[in-house]
Amino acid sequence: MDMKKIEAAAKAAKLSQLPASTFRTSNLSFNIVNSKRNGKRVKFSKGLAQAVDLTDSADMLLLKEEGLLMVAKKLPYEATYPVLLKGEDEAKIAYNTGMVALLTQMFDLNFTGHTSMSFSDIDIEKLEDGTLVALVHIYNKYPAEGEAPNQEQ
Repeated sequence: MDMKKIEAAAKAAKLSQLPASTFRTSNLSFNIVNSKRNGKRVKFSKGLAQAVDLTDSADMLLLKEEGLLMVAKKLPYEATYPVLLKGEDEAKIAYNTGMVALLTQMFDLNFTGHTSMSFSDIDIEKLEDGTLVALVHIYNKYPAEGEAPNQEQ
């Protein structure tokens, strides 16, 4: 993974408008829940939260062209989305309708017939300034009829 290229993309990233309704291992996962009945939220597994020291908040940076979501306790870039986290000694959850809508739109995720997606293709890397980051590979697990499925990289 070319971290210089990823860092350059992160530095050049621009914020998108949020909608108004606002170590590779199996214990690392990121989930998006997009349910009208049970709420819209993102969830960081306990392993992922511990790997990048997430406690009560996180910064998220969406890199559409790279198919990545960068997550850290605090990112040194301007185009980040801060989210508040809930959860003690367990998975961390951000109840954030706008973030779910933005992830769905930016990565063209199809929730038709599904209320959640889980991503476990995650790299833990260190930025030049020493910040530990999680790079979550986001792809559409359930393409619309007639579309070619995106694959984990």
